[in-house]
Amino acid sequence: MSSIRPRLSVLKMRLFVAFLFIAQSLSAQKKLLPLPPRKVYIEGCAKKTHFSFASRIKHYPFNLSAQVQLISFDGLVKITDDGEFTFRLNPEQIGDGGLLSDDNDTIKPIPIPVGMREIRTMTLAQIDTLTDILYNYGYAGDIQVISKTGCYIPRNAILFRDNNGKVIAFIEICFECRNTRLSSENISLGEHCQWKLDMLKALFKKVGIKYGIESTP
Repeated sequence: MSSIRPRLSVLKMRLFVAFLFIAQSLSAQKKLLPLPPRKVYIEGCAKKTHFSFASRIKHYPFNLSAQVQLISFDGLVKITDDGEFTFRLNPEQIGDGGLLSDDNDTIKPIPIPVGMREIRTMTLAQIDTLTDILYNYGYAGDIQVISKTGCYIPRNAILFRDNNGKVIAFIEICFECRNTRLSSENISLGEHCQWKLDMLKALFKKVGIKYGIESTP
């Protein structure tokens, strides 16, 4: 009986030493191999801010606009020197290249009424919705790189007119390839979260624009 007790004591000591060794090893591993922070990628958009309508319309070009219009068309939007808009064909829509200038880089504008499809003037309530989408919605999670298709055949745009009815700016949209073109670098669309163009497309539909929204050639 007396010989068993020393053996148990030795066994307990060995187990205790082994436990300490394992604990120290695990602690060292944690210090040497820290785990990177986990990133969760969330698709879509989220309402991140609640800027008021009065605050939102201070953004250019809303702050200089007396009228905002949604349009559908064929071609590319172009503002003329006298403040009107016209359309020009982009390379994908040119068949024989006859509209190209001598340097093959500039596309000559084609006259109205060629190009125009639909036009709707927005109400204050609709402009409220538009600016809410642009300036209150942003990335729902960590930013992801969203690829865009190579084609660019826009069929819709947002036009901004001053008190004299002249077009001062535009936001051109290709909903099909999920891309935009702005008339000025001073125009901000807010954060380009994944569903923002879908929200704008729904607004175009609600206002009554069909071409480029419900139907394409």
